[in-house]
Amino acid sequence: LAADLVRRAADELLRGGRLVEGLEAWREVMRSIGWRTAESRKGMLASLLWQRARLALRGLGYTPKKPNEVPAAELGRLDTLYAASSALGMIDNLRGADVQTRHLRTALAVGEEKRVVRALAIDVVYRAAAGGRRNLKKAHELSRDVELKARKLGDNKLLAISKLAVGGCMFFSGDYRRTAIAFEEAETLLASEVGVEWERTTARFFRCYSRIAMGDFAAAMRDAESTLADAARRGDLYALGLFATSPMVWTSLVRDDPDGADARLAEGRKGWPDEPFLLVHFLEMTSGSLVDLYRGDAEKARKRLDDGLPRLRTSVLSKMPWVMAEYRRFYACAATRVGDVAAARKWLAPMASLDAPLVRAYLRSYDGIFALRARRTDEGQ
Repeated sequence: LAADLVRRAADELLRGGRLVEGLEAWREVMRSIGWRTAESRKGMLASLLWQRARLALRGLGYTPKKPNEVPAAELGRLDTLYAASSALGMIDNLRGADVQTRHLRTALAVGEEKRVVRALAIDVVYRAAAGGRRNLKKAHELSRDVELKARKLGDNKLLAISKLAVGGCMFFSGDYRRTAIAFEEAETLLASEVGVEWERTTARFFRCYSRIAMGDFAAAMRDAESTLADAARRGDLYALGLFATSPMVWTSLVRDDPDGADARLAEGRKGWPDEPFLLVHFLEMTSGSLVDLYRGDAEKARKRLDDGLPRLRTSVLSKMPWVMAEYRRFYACAATRVGDVAAARKWLAPMASLDAPLVRAYLRSYDGIFALRARRTDEGQ
């Protein structure tokens, strides 16, 4: 009973953004089942590479089993691995990727079908986030398979999680319209479920982010405000961190309130450790530069991004194409505003390898801006 309570505590703490307490409970759970967890970033990377190699050799085959054919302790272990791998993916991606690979290997070995499909759905998002045509192609193939299996099993919650996988693929492929649709479908399916606040928050965050990317500020503002109010009521640091450092910053700026945006950034940062460099730190940095740019202080925006880059480089986030594309576009904007077109071009150039309509349009827009600055008016227009 005590071990089960610790497992449940670890689940809730991690999903609520209580990273320090959640990881301590998680370590206790891992020790209780005889698993060692790496603590250094190099150790986590080495463990991840080893786990992925073992998974590649094993393959994704499994023998389907019903829940009553599997010991309750094994099911509980899989539930803990799911909670940790999904929550950490949005907080500490390197640690989460290591846990997720263990999660998938364990689920395939156990064979309980719903938990296998759930583990595959989370793996889809990790693959898509890693970027690259090969990873994205495999992620899209797996997302279709996961959704078909979820429909066949007739489990509403599992189908919602499969929609999260589809949405993740679309998001990291740069297709924001389909991203918004998939996450909206996931939210609709989750509406009748209980104990799914993390899934609901994640779906809404990516839906808001996509709406903002498409310029649909009204819908994003409405969703962001209601989510932040609910998160504050529940003391959910995960939701507060994500929404206060990103969608709510845009909400404040649309209302011409940069001071309010600063307050939101401070609110979102509360309760998070300074190290390691996490997604919330990245959002704080890029959104902070957005506020600087809004105030007309491009030098400050550029300095903020320059100062944050070394810390970003220490994180596996810097290996994710989406993260670096976001950094590059903010840096290019700041550099262009201070008249350093050469630096803007340098930071934009690698984005040409990303096969996404919005990226192509963005780069063409900058070509026009650079031409206009060089007084090539016809070409620029």
